[in-house]
Amino acid sequence: MEKVGMAAAATATATAIATTEDVEPERVHKKARVSAEADADADAEAGGGGGGGGSAAAPSALHGTEELSARPFPCPYCEYRAKTRACLQAHEVVHTGEKPFGCDICPVRTTTQAAMNIHMRTHTGEKPYACSLCPYRSATSTNLKIHDRVHTGDRPYACDFCSYRGATSEHLKLHGRTHSGERPYACSICDYRAAQKGGVVKHERRHTGEKPYACNTCSYRTSAKSNLNAHKRAHAKEGGSASASASASASASASASASASAPAPAPAPGPAPLVGVGGATGVGVGVCPLCGFSIPPGLSLEEHSAAAGHVVLAV
Repeated sequence: MEKVGMAAAATATATAIATTEDVEPERVHKKARVSAEADADADAEAGGGGGGGGSAAAPSALHGTEELSARPFPCPYCEYRAKTRACLQAHEVVHTGEKPFGCDICPVRTTTQAAMNIHMRTHTGEKPYACSLCPYRSATSTNLKIHDRVHTGDRPYACDFCSYRGATSEHLKLHGRTHSGERPYACSICDYRAAQKGGVVKHERRHTGEKPYACNTCSYRTSAKSNLNAHKRAHAKEGGSASASASASASASASASASASAPAPAPAPGPAPLVGVGGATGVGVGVCPLCGFSIPPGLSLEEHSAAAGHVVLAV
């Protein structure tokens, strides 16, 4: 009876395992799956000459005898098995959402120490991953891989609705909202919604009046960085015009100064002022000082000058 009971138990176990194989969870680790397939092949060969050993070999078809001994700590949430209890605990946070590692500088917490080490680089500025083609450096190897696509032109993420291709899955996700019309980010003050978080942040500044972008040349402030860039370009353009104007003004001032310091040019020679003898300009004044004409009585100097073409100035 004891042997019959043992045989029945073995059969039940095999049946349960076979059922488990038919409904294999989606998240089975690739390494464990490959190992299970290899062990199943080995067990099938070993059981082929064993005569009725098919049921006994079934347990190793799921995990493998060696796999069970090498990874004795099973995850209570999925099919994952760990080599050590510490590895299992590190894996379980994927399911529990626990973040036991806290940053000493800011409120960020992470699920693993490795993730915390990467986060700390945002505070230290460390960027150990360097691009081989340009000066770009990154804190993570993933970011460097994404950056490399700037040089290679690789855009592996294709849109299902148009010809758009993205360098990252996030870029494709954001692009997809142009087709779906999805706007998951909502304004906390009005009914405005945006496809990207940055759109809502920029929009809400219309309500709050916040203008975080300041010009370093004048008192201008704005809520959008693009506006500040346009404003700075206007400064640059005005600066060029002002420089040209200042140069022209300086040149004109220099010319004026030179003219002021130079002696006044002598007046062009012309007919000398005609003044009568004794300074008189009346009738019968005597001799014309320009031509020596003796002015007879009854003839004025002005009359003579008009006839002779002289210029007469009253004294």
